Amino acid sequence: MEKFLRGKFNLKDMYAQLEAMQKMGPLKQILQMIPGLGYSLPEEAVRVGGRKAKEV
Repeated sequence: MEKFLRGKFNLKDMYAQLEAMQKMGPLKQILQMIPGLGYSLPEEAVRVGGRKAKEV
């Protein structure tokens, strides 16, 4: 977050964040941890988002 606020966030940082998110589990499980967000997204959007995150 600090790098992002300073304007120093780069692609390597983004890649590290995506890898860390994938280690947390499926996208649907991660979204359900965010209050009110996990149930408002269509199942198809969650499935496509999870698949695209794995392609990175």
